[in-house]
Amino acid sequence: MLGENDTMNIYYMSDFDYSTTAGPKLILYGYDPQQTNISKIHSTVSQAGNTPFNAVRKAYADLQKEQADEKWLVVLTDGEFEDGRLSRTEVDAFFAAKDSDILVMYLGMGENAGEITENLQSSIFFEKAETNSQILQKITDICTRIFNSDRLEVNVSAKTIEFDVPMAELMIFAQGANVSIGGIQDASGKEYLSVSEPVAVQYSETAATNYSSFTVARNLKGSIATFKDDFAEGKYTLEVSGADTIEVYYKPNVEVAAYLMDAFGAEVTAKSNLKRGEYIIRFGLVKAGTEQKVSDSRLLGTVEYSAEIVNNGKTYGAVSGDHISIDEGSLDIDAFAHFLEYNYVATHLSYSVFDDKVIGFVTLDSPSYTVSNSGADFSAPITVEMQVDGGITLEQWVEMTAPKVSFEAEEEAGYGPFRVEKSMVPGTFLIFPVLEGEPSIYHRYEDIEVQIDFDGTVDEARWNGRTSLPVHISDVRTRVSDLSFVSSPEYKVTANGLTVTEPLIIKAEFTGEPVTPEYWEQMVLLDADFPDSESRAFYGDFTVEKGSEYGTFLLYPSLKPGLMNYEIYPDFRFSAVYSGGNGTIPCDKTLEGTVRVNDTRSWLQRHVQLLIRIGIILAIVLLVLGYIPPFKKYLPRRLKRRPIISCTANIHGVHDVQASGKYRKNMATTFIPYKAETGTIKFVPPGAPPVPVLRVKAAGGSSMWITNTKAYAGREDVSFNGIHIEEGQHRPIRISAAAMLSVDSKAMTYTCIPNQ
Repeated sequence: MLGENDTMNIYYMSDFDYSTTAGPKLILYGYDPQQTNISKIHSTVSQAGNTPFNAVRKAYADLQKEQADEKWLVVLTDGEFEDGRLSRTEVDAFFAAKDSDILVMYLGMGENAGEITENLQSSIFFEKAETNSQILQKITDICTRIFNSDRLEVNVSAKTIEFDVPMAELMIFAQGANVSIGGIQDASGKEYLSVSEPVAVQYSETAATNYSSFTVARNLKGSIATFKDDFAEGKYTLEVSGADTIEVYYKPNVEVAAYLMDAFGAEVTAKSNLKRGEYIIRFGLVKAGTEQKVSDSRLLGTVEYSAEIVNNGKTYGAVSGDHISIDEGSLDIDAFAHFLEYNYVATHLSYSVFDDKVIGFVTLDSPSYTVSNSGADFSAPITVEMQVDGGITLEQWVEMTAPKVSFEAEEEAGYGPFRVEKSMVPGTFLIFPVLEGEPSIYHRYEDIEVQIDFDGTVDEARWNGRTSLPVHISDVRTRVSDLSFVSSPEYKVTANGLTVTEPLIIKAEFTGEPVTPEYWEQMVLLDADFPDSESRAFYGDFTVEKGSEYGTFLLYPSLKPGLMNYEIYPDFRFSAVYSGGNGTIPCDKTLEGTVRVNDTRSWLQRHVQLLIRIGIILAIVLLVLGYIPPFKKYLPRRLKRRPIISCTANIHGVHDVQASGKYRKNMATTFIPYKAETGTIKFVPPGAPPVPVLRVKAAGGSSMWITNTKAYAGREDVSFNGIHIEEGQHRPIRISAAAMLSVDSKAMTYTCIPNQ
C-alpha cells in the first residue's frame, strides 16, 4: 500500500540484542514496484532474538530527523520488551513524550505480546491480535488507517462494488490459492486497469535461521491490485477469479472547501478580494480539483470541520456556522475536515480585505466632434475630474492608474479603445475618442454614451467608482436618404417582344454634405427586382444606368427569353434598392412601384405556338395508336420458331419419328403502324411430298389468316383441322395457333401444330 512518495524503514529487533546503533534492515520506497518490495521482505532472513526496546528508540530517533507530511512509528511485536524487565509504565512514558508530529501504531501479536496504553488525542494507537486471521485483519486495519483508506462493502456473488462519493484510489485484496485480478468496469463498460501488475502476497516458507521447526500459515495467500483514477460515483464490476475472499479499500477523491456567506446568505465568490464586514463561515467536501460538492455519505462517516483564521495577525478558530468579523487587511483561512476517524484533508485560502471608497466623476469639458467626407478630428480631449472624500494627494496621483472607458457593444463598431491620460492636475483625466482607422462607410457616427470605471488600489485600499458620459458626434457625410419616382411610362408587348423607348426614372435624395462628381461616380447602381414570383415568371432583369443628373437612375425593363405566346403580359410590381458601398455610405433604401404593360397581340398571334403543339401531339398520338391493338394486329405470341412435326408411319417396317418445322415472321410488318404482321410456316420436313410453305397474316387475338389458300385448294393430302380446301377456293381462311396441319403420303402422315 505504499504510495509513490512514501518510504518505509524496517528495523529487526533481533539486530539490537547486542547493539544500540544498528540501522534499518530494509528500506522500501513507494516508487519501486510493489512486487520488488515484497520480494525484499521474503528474501531477508535473520535469526530470531529477544525484544530489545533499543530497536524502538533507534527507529524513533531516525524518524525525528526526517522531513515528511506524516511520520508513523509502527511497532509489531510478539513479546514483552526486555523480557518484561522494561515495565509497561516506562514504555507508556516513552511514547507519551514523543514529538507531536510523530504518530505511533502498536500491534501486539500473540498471547504473550506486550501492551501499551492507547491515547487517541496524542495519536498513540494500540491493537491486539492473537490468531493468524486476527493478525491479518489488524494489519489491514492499521494499513487503511495509515494510508487514509477504508473498506468498501463487496457483493461477493455479483463481484460488484458501489459508492456514492468520487474515489481517487481503489485497492483490491483477494485471498485464495489461485487468485487472478483483472480490471474494474463501470456501468458503461469502461475498463480501468491497475497502475501495475497485481502483486502476489502470501506466506513465507522461510523462518528465522535459528528455528528448526515452525508452522506455516498457508491460508495467508492472495493478490493485491491498486487502481488510481478519477472514479465517479456509481456501480462497478470487479474482474476477480479464484478468490475465497475479496476486500476493496478506498481513498475518497475529496478536498475540503470553506465558504464565506454574506449578510444576505449569498456565497462570496471573489477569492482574492473581500470587503470588510461580518460573514458566516461554512464548510463542505468537494471533488478534488473542482468545486463540485460531495453529498453526505456513510462512506465518509461523520465529517468534522474546523478552521484556523488569521486576520491581520490575529488568530482564532472557527467551526461551521460561526459568525466572523473581518477587518481590512490580510485574511488567511486554513480549513480541515476529519472523516472516517483517521482521515483528514486541508485547504488554504487567502484574501485581501478592503474597505471600499466610493469615488465620483465630474465632466469639466466635453467638446462636440464632427465626421465629414474629408475625415474626422478627435484631437480635443474630454476633461473629467475624479472626486473622492479627502481629496487626492500628489503621491496617490503618481501611483494611480487611469480609469477604464468602455461603451455598449452595439456602439463599439467604428471606435477603438478610448485613450485615457492623466493630466498635471491630480484627479483630472483627459479622455480622447479614437476611430479605428479612417471613418467607416458602414457606420453611422452619432452621440454615444461611455462608461467610466475605476477599480484600483490606492494606499492598499480599494477605490471604486463608475459614471456614464455622453460623447457628442455629428455625422455630416453625404448619404442617400430616400428614393422617389420621376417618370414611369407604359410599355407595349407586340409579336416582336417588349417595346422599350423610355426608361423608368428614379431619383435618390441626399442628406449631409452636397453631392460631388467624385461621390456620384463612386455610387453603385440600383438593384431592381420583383417582390412576387408571378412577375418574375414573365419578366427578365432590368437594365440599370446612371442618368446625367446626380442621383438619377434609368431602369429599362425586359421580358424573359422566349415570348410566352399564349399568355397575356400584365402590369407588374417591382422594387428598387440602393445599398450604397463602393466608397459611399450604405443605406439600404427601397422604393416599390408598378410598371404598366399593354399586351397588343391578337388571339392568333398569342396562340399560334399552342396550335402547332396541339398538331404535333395529335400526330404522335395517331402514330402510337398504329402500334396498339386493335389498330394493329399481331401474330399469336405462342407460335414456336421450330414447331414439332409428328411423322406417323403408314406401312410396315417404317418407324414413327419427329422432325422440326420452321416459323418465320416478316419483321418489316412489325414496325409499320396499322399493318397486320405476316409470316410463313413450313410444316413438313425435308424429303416429304412437296407442300407449299404456309403464308399467314395476323387476324387479331390468337388467330391468323392463311393467305395462300389457292396453293392448297383441291389437294386431298393436305388438311387444316381435318378439313380440305375445296377446288377453286381463293379466299383466306382463319385458323388459330393451335390448328392441326396435316399432310398424308403413302409412307407417312405428317402432323404439325404451330404453337407446339
